[in-house]
Amino acid sequence: MSREISLDVKNGDPQFVKWYEVANKTIELLAVSVFEARQVSSTSRRDESVTRWTAYLGTLIEEAGNAAAHALVLEMPRAALILNRQVFEYRIRLAYLYAHPEKAEALLDSLPYTVLKEARNAHGFFEPEMLQQYETNFREWAEEHPELDSQTNEQGFRPMAEEILGETFSRDFFFHYSLPSIIAHGKPQGMVDVLEMVDGRPVWHPNSRMADASSEFSKLAYSLLGAILSIRERYSLDMKPFNLICGVYNNTFGSRA
Repeated sequence: MSREISLDVKNGDPQFVKWYEVANKTIELLAVSVFEARQVSSTSRRDESVTRWTAYLGTLIEEAGNAAAHALVLEMPRAALILNRQVFEYRIRLAYLYAHPEKAEALLDSLPYTVLKEARNAHGFFEPEMLQQYETNFREWAEEHPELDSQTNEQGFRPMAEEILGETFSRDFFFHYSLPSIIAHGKPQGMVDVLEMVDGRPVWHPNSRMADASSEFSKLAYSLLGAILSIRERYSLDMKPFNLICGVYNNTFGSRA
């Protein structure tokens, strides 16, 4: 059985089209940056680990970014708000691993331990035989590679963001992560985005009261540019494409981020 699905959406607002084009250009440059980074020869095992993280998180950033842009085209700013939160998180995580390449390597080395830990925390989902197999896999890996840090725990996200964002942490973390988390997790303080009390009675707002296309496109491009900058600096790639898209971003959104 098959059905024809149409996603042919048009928008006649020239300002909206500008926002979309900027976001689309940043997504395209991100994809190019990840590709170019993967072509750079690794000189060490640690460098190879960092490149794997670049491919992994860079791909997640691109897909989540594309989804956010399409959600805005389909007039779903709340969905875009949540997706932009993920783009921001992936971007910070990647920059943190660039700053600490030893952690990028250790996290990959400890993958058998991470799988075992996740399985233990969800023991009701896994059969005892499967849990035992994960345990065996980890023990064998640790014994075969005694020189590796086989039980690395990942840093919490907030300290990562504090380190990477520096002076802009308070504003950026709230604007790009904490505020969207209210909607993403369905917290009670987010109810005002859907239900507004007017004369003691709730008025339903199917369209978001706090998320709009301009703001979400701007946030998306801002996080994407942060990721692109990190990648291109890490791999000593030509900065001209980045500088050009920054100019387009500034002309379109001004100082908004």
